[in-house]
Amino acid sequence: MFIEISGTCLVNRGYKSAVMARTSSGLLLDIVTFDCDISITSPKIDYSLQLPVNALKGDDCKWVIVSCVNEEEKILDIIDAKTLTNTYLTFTDPELMFPSLGFFGNAKGSRLTVPVSNKLDSLTLKINERPGTLNIGGLEVFAENGKLLKPKVDFHIEYSSSIPDTADPYRLFSDNGFHSKREDLPFLTLKFIEPTTIQHILIRNRVDKWGLRASRLEVTGHSNGREVFQYSHKKANLPKLISLLQNLGWDKSTTKVNRVDYLEFLKAKVTVRKIAKNAELTSLLEQSLSTWSSAPLSVLEQGLEIDLMAVLFTSQMSKNKSLNLKPFSSILSTRSSINELEDKINILRQEQGEETIKFTKHGVARQGTLIDNVPAVMTTLSQVINMLESFGLEPCLAYGTLLGAQRDKGFISHDDDVDILVKIPEENISETEARKLRDNIIKMLPKDRYRIDYGQQYNLNIHLHDLKTKIMIDIFPYWISEGKAYLHMEKMTIRGIDKSIFDGRKSLDLYGQALPTPNKIEDFLLERYGSGWTISDKFHEWPWKLKDDD
Repeated sequence: MFIEISGTCLVNRGYKSAVMARTSSGLLLDIVTFDCDISITSPKIDYSLQLPVNALKGDDCKWVIVSCVNEEEKILDIIDAKTLTNTYLTFTDPELMFPSLGFFGNAKGSRLTVPVSNKLDSLTLKINERPGTLNIGGLEVFAENGKLLKPKVDFHIEYSSSIPDTADPYRLFSDNGFHSKREDLPFLTLKFIEPTTIQHILIRNRVDKWGLRASRLEVTGHSNGREVFQYSHKKANLPKLISLLQNLGWDKSTTKVNRVDYLEFLKAKVTVRKIAKNAELTSLLEQSLSTWSSAPLSVLEQGLEIDLMAVLFTSQMSKNKSLNLKPFSSILSTRSSINELEDKINILRQEQGEETIKFTKHGVARQGTLIDNVPAVMTTLSQVINMLESFGLEPCLAYGTLLGAQRDKGFISHDDDVDILVKIPEENISETEARKLRDNIIKMLPKDRYRIDYGQQYNLNIHLHDLKTKIMIDIFPYWISEGKAYLHMEKMTIRGIDKSIFDGRKSLDLYGQALPTPNKIEDFLLERYGSGWTISDKFHEWPWKLKDDD
């Protein structure tokens, strides 16, 4: 059995180098060597040494001396051997303590930074798994001067496979993802047009449960046919996590590690206030959760993990990070667990004097986004409807807003935006043509009054943010073709429904204002939400299957 230690040292690339570890009695424990290579501009070398545990536990081993031989020998570190062996005994089961070792990609837009600092001919991302899937959301590559390199200009790519066959693999570099087949050691290689010193790369993971496909992600760099750079996210993280735990006071060197004891230790030691002082504790919590594990949780373990998630999410929200619950669906597998997490987050937020939040199928929103701001919402909604009508369009209430107006006589308590439909005047058109006409609507919207963005990729809806009231109106275009109305329905799928639902307009009172609706309100709600539309359900069309769903 071995203990791995790693680090970085500065060398003269014109000479061969060696990094070694030996005991205070002179016993060589491990050595790694590096050839001279003046083409590499970075003076840094990353080393990793494997120290045999039995040798460290010998009576004559008091210290471990780590040194680098280059132009001369230089001592890099002197480590107490007992400390190393205690660390080994403490962390004999990292999978039990860090079931999501290497986790990244919780907060929306967050990226993994991989420092490279090497002159390379090529850079490869690989999943070290047989079989495995290389499936990430985005990739950015930066040269030593901070320049963002451009695909097909600064580099070309090679890959083991890409699905679907019609997908452009270069879309990875515009944050639209890459997906290999499930195969042995899937890879993606960037071939630089000319040798380039790479400063770092940014990797965006998938933001759902399939982010675990990146758990065995490795990055390697080559120059002149030799591997000169290697990065394993798991290996890079473990020493940092061990150090963080030791700083928190974790010491179980004489007993077997117990999962519940470990979670209770984290609950007692890691607080929102401590994370504010040391952001690295965020990573400790992320990798200590069971997000990437398929092992079932006991009731006690799940409760403790929800406690830790509450601390994690509260800390991230205090930094204005937009959260995404999807990666944690294996832990948040029931309605009760989601409600429990929401309650615990709100307790922590109230302690900090912050407003409460709620979970919706769209993500995290401020509690009472609509029902606590009725005057501002209604003013914004009326102005948008009047504006669209002035363009010669036919808007009407839709989806959750129509459902609340019809069933609850107001906004739904857990709703966080206002939905309206708008008819595209042209008929018998394709979805592609409808998308172009949607873009024409966007061009008519006043940019000095609204911030405008699109819905998710491939969706037709328009997010209209009122700059004054801060209210968002979600506008969904629809069109008539061959006797059907085509629009977004369940889970944003576009499909056709009976066009008579939209033949003309009716009106419905909402907070004292008569607003336009589809001609057949209940038929629309039945088509969209099914026969259960008359009963309020916060979890309708939740982004992942819940175990206590009917």
